Amino acid sequence: MSPQIQVFIRRAQLQHHDKEDRTRYQHALETLLLAEKEANKLIDEVKAVIEEHEEKGDVLKKEAAALRELRNPEIVEETNDKGKGKAFEREDTPSSDADSEDDLPKTPAGQEHGIKRRALQQRLRECNVTLHRVKFLQGDVYHVLGAPQEDEAYAAAEEIRRGLLKSKRHLTTTKKLFANGLSE
Repeated sequence: MSPQIQVFIRRAQLQHHDKEDRTRYQHALETLLLAEKEANKLIDEVKAVIEEHEEKGDVLKKEAAALRELRNPEIVEETNDKGKGKAFEREDTPSSDADSEDDLPKTPAGQEHGIKRRALQQRLRECNVTLHRVKFLQGDVYHVLGAPQEDEAYAAAEEIRRGLLKSKRHLTTTKKLFANGLSE
């Protein structure tokens, strides 16, 4: 996460506890709103990079499929027939992140793509963890101020938390599959 956002969060926490400042909660809120704006901007940037990277992955997958077609033309003929070919087609369509990673070619370029993809996903997760922290601290400040936005801030933090837990469960399941050799 951006060091600037971390500084905003720490500054807001210090402002929140500054007993000499009569408007400390308002100052803390302003700082947290800046942190939220920067965090959302960073999340959007990371999502754009992920989308661009996925497009490159699609190109790698198409190239690998074309090479497989050239090497094994009889497999292509089977997929055009009824019966086993249709089952093969269903298995070949990506339904989750683990499946789409399986579609990558088992080449250095495919491995590099997978590693970068996981790193970008981790970066997005870190950004969301920080945004969750910001929204939760906003809820605390709104609570002290008696502002009606308190529930909205806590609800946003809860939604982010649920998304983080869902992505964590998906990662854990994928790791278990790879450990058991079921995805290979």
